[in-house]
Amino acid sequence: MANTHARLLDLTRSLRRVGRGATGVDRVELAYLSHLLTEDAPLFGVARTALGYVLLDRDGMRGFQDRVAGRVPWGGRICFRACRGGVPWR
Repeated sequence: MANTHARLLDLTRSLRRVGRGATGVDRVELAYLSHLLTEDAPLFGVARTALGYVLLDRDGMRGFQDRVAGRVPWGGRICFRACRGGVPWR
């Protein structure tokens, strides 16, 4: 039976370190992100920002990964859904 437990990855450190050289911890966090994106289990990312906490869905996490890797410029939109009372805002 496939493991369908949802995964939540805190991306705060990676977000705060954008543009700096990656440390071992940063590389491990990004390796977790790459691995989790290959699994079928529900996946979410959370990051603390100056605007508060943001919750990213799988597409938002792919967008984050693309930007960290330099495949997409940071000026674009990262899709995320903030949850309030368990209901995603759209």
